[in-house]
Amino acid sequence: MKKLRVGVVGVGHIGSNHARIYAELPHAEFVAAFDIDPGRAAEIAATCKTKAVESLNEFAEMVDAASVATPTNAHFSVARDLLARGKHLLIEKPITEIRPTHASSHNARPKNGWFYRLAMSNASIPFLARWNSG
Repeated sequence: MKKLRVGVVGVGHIGSNHARIYAELPHAEFVAAFDIDPGRAAEIAATCKTKAVESLNEFAEMVDAASVATPTNAHFSVARDLLARGKHLLIEKPITEIRPTHASSHNARPKNGWFYRLAMSNASIPFLARWNSG
């Protein structure tokens, strides 16, 4: 079965852990890291042997699934954009700073079998283990 192409948006303290774990997963291909700090993205990409990308558009073209580990105020806008492009997501908590926006995120979900999950801890990342199991 084809490997799931994964990436991380926001590779600061928490996102760097997502990147490290994705780089270690045998059934996933860690293909992209994106951060508003290009130097940080390049550093993590070099450490994890992946590519640092320069825009969310470039990132979206490369991945099937992504972790969103940006600062909280960007979680919703990044997630909404990636969901609209049909990407599976793992979103760090909280999904937004504003409760009504969180409710509208449910309506942003595609209806075509794609899904997102709100990360409650790094233990959430093993959801990828189920990708190849059917």
